[in-house]
Amino acid sequence: ISDPQPPKCRILIAEDNVINMKVCLGILKRLGYTDITTAEDGVIALKELENNGGPDFFNVIFMDLHMPRKGGMEVVKEMKEKYGDKFGCKLVAVTADAFAETKEKC
Repeated sequence: ISDPQPPKCRILIAEDNVINMKVCLGILKRLGYTDITTAEDGVIALKELENNGGPDFFNVIFMDLHMPRKGGMEVVKEMKEKYGDKFGCKLVAVTADAFAETKEKC
């Protein structure tokens, strides 16, 4: 019996750490997901959203909270300002930060 194919899913990964990006890509590809867009920082993530018509183009966005030029929290704030509070995609915060304060901000 073969493994079932994952449902069609467009994914955006915003991550500045090369190793973390490779790990995330490796896991997703091993799970069968191939429609993956990457962004090395928040500025590029916002550009990818704009180029694709907004966050609803993606099913899932993995957003690193601490990136150069623009962090994940800033990106989400700008997304809400530009596209409204409700999007169809799921946002997943990615961070090595283990502080309760960061969890509350998310």
